[in-house]
Amino acid sequence: MGYALFSRKKNCHARWGPDLRREVLYMASCGSFGMYGLWAMSNADGLLEWLRGATGAWAYFSAYTYGTHGTACILQSVLSFLSDVVYIDARSIVHPLDRILAIILTGVGMYLEGCIILFAPLSLGQRLLMSAVVTCGLLCHLRAKHGIVTRDYARYVHNHTIWHVAMVGSMVVPMHAVTFATTGFEANA
Repeated sequence: MGYALFSRKKNCHARWGPDLRREVLYMASCGSFGMYGLWAMSNADGLLEWLRGATGAWAYFSAYTYGTHGTACILQSVLSFLSDVVYIDARSIVHPLDRILAIILTGVGMYLEGCIILFAPLSLGQRLLMSAVVTCGLLCHLRAKHGIVTRDYARYVHNHTIWHVAMVGSMVVPMHAVTFATTGFEANA
């Protein structure tokens, strides 16, 4: 695993590069991290209050830490685009950087998602929706990897695109669900 993580090689087939550069939704999905990052940075104070209110002492992020998280999401957006589009068919340092930051952000996202599902004052339906979004993202990531192994271009493109959007959704959906369940945080209010 360590070799694959730090390898400068891309995990998909080089001959897919030109075709992937024509997949508009695939390329645009890389930007989903950046959009979330900008939103998180602009609402860092409100997000801190929301996290304290929604999860009690179980998830504590200072405004600085949440601002850093937003900045990391913007960086991930850039790295993802460079790795998945620009250097898809070439060796590059962006491939391991993309993988490492993606693992860190996925871990943080899973931690927050778990705290919210377990401890936030939500209905069963909201908890199930959040669980479904994050499960969808993880399953699509696995299916994209399977597409690489089986050289199934369509499976890779479809599932990798959904993976990007679903993982951002797994961070945004809980915040909106708690917004509706409580009166504490409203974006840009």
